[in-house]
Amino acid sequence: MTVSDGSEQIVAEMGAAPRAQPPGRRVSKIRRSARLRSAPSCRRGFVLFLILTAILYIRPADIFSELEGWPIYEVAIVFCLAASLPAVFRKLTWRSLSSQPAHLCVIGLLPAILLSHLSHGILWRARMDGLDFLKQLVFYFLLVGLLSTRRRLEVFLGMLFLCISAVALLSVLTYHGVLNIGNLNPLHQNMAAVDTGDATQIVRLLGTGIFSDPNDVSLILVTALMIGTNLFLDRKLWLRRLVLLPVIGLLGYAFYLTRSRGGFLSFMAACGVLIFCRYPWRRAIVILVIALPVVILLFGGRQTDIDLGDQNDTAQGRIHLWRDSLVLFHQSPIFGVGSNQLAEINGLVAHNSYIQAFGELGVVGGTLFVGVWCILFSDLSRLFRALRTNESKSFYGWIGCVLAILAGYAVGLCSLTRNYEVSTYVILGLAGAVASVLTAEHPELTLLRGVPLVRRIAVASIGCLFCAEFCARFLAT
Repeated sequence: MTVSDGSEQIVAEMGAAPRAQPPGRRVSKIRRSARLRSAPSCRRGFVLFLILTAILYIRPADIFSELEGWPIYEVAIVFCLAASLPAVFRKLTWRSLSSQPAHLCVIGLLPAILLSHLSHGILWRARMDGLDFLKQLVFYFLLVGLLSTRRRLEVFLGMLFLCISAVALLSVLTYHGVLNIGNLNPLHQNMAAVDTGDATQIVRLLGTGIFSDPNDVSLILVTALMIGTNLFLDRKLWLRRLVLLPVIGLLGYAFYLTRSRGGFLSFMAACGVLIFCRYPWRRAIVILVIALPVVILLFGGRQTDIDLGDQNDTAQGRIHLWRDSLVLFHQSPIFGVGSNQLAEINGLVAHNSYIQAFGELGVVGGTLFVGVWCILFSDLSRLFRALRTNESKSFYGWIGCVLAILAGYAVGLCSLTRNYEVSTYVILGLAGAVASVLTAEHPELTLLRGVPLVRRIAVASIGCLFCAEFCARFLAT
């Protein structure tokens, strides 16, 4: 046997020889593995964070009245922060913040809140509102710091799906009288009939804790529906699909019971993005054309009945609130009238998170708030397109799922005021964590940064104000 024959036999026994890779690709892989190894694990902190998330969404005090008044969430977040300090501090370094400008925008909202009150000489509100928003910052950086790997992202998304499904189950059972949970009792709302003008009463489903509003619970149900749909489409085993199908049905039924029109628009936006992320654009258009009439038929009623010409319709009332909020913005355009002040001045919030940000925090805070969404959409979209052929199909689907969740929530904020709620920073943190993990794994990819990114944020901010002014001036009757 010749030497060449021996070498061929050894290669055959050991498997095919690996293909040579370009030096640039080997260097990028070495850098990627070094970055991932340097990330703090904080396993206990991650477990505590999952418990913290469950407490946030399910809120045990709403189910067991004996726990009312107990600082369960506050104690849990303190323990979680203590166990996760290395991961949080790593995200607060200048190297991390400069590579992820969305984190800088979120941090910048804190001084914007303080300046909105200090510019009017209101020290007490500056201190109180600043401390309240600091809690949301802690949760946000716990999320982006601890979700440092793909596996943790998938576990967190699964946990989020289970928690929201549990909320949906408890709310539906209370809605139909099977359970008697006082804080989940449905909302009875009087509405004027379209044809006769007579008052009619509709019953709307509520959620737990900070989701004790039909519009709020509709947004988290949209999030769960996107996660469940992605799991259903990715799972090849029929047994798993059979388990997921009734849960998705429960979430859809709970979503219908909210009768939220803002939630319906959020759902449509999320579904559109998810479909275009999963299928080629021609097939996606065909799916949307077929699915749209079915969705409108299933959720027909108040959710699809939007009449901007009816002065008694809540949509028209919200446009009037947008107009009043913009008047206050014109009076204090730089730092705004102060966080949480629109409700005290106008009697109601703006019912639009973007207008609320500009009205209360001025151009400074409004641009930062719009900038967070602009950066995350830009980063995830670029990563999604760049990794189309390099990523595994499973995780690639998760990128599209998070993009759909982000789009749905962004549309939902057009009719809700949730600038300072932790639920908003769960979505922003989730998108930021996905972007952080992917940029750490693929340092060779270039994202929009520097002057081009600032220019895009400025255009988005001006465009947001222009759309708000157009609606307030030309749609109000």
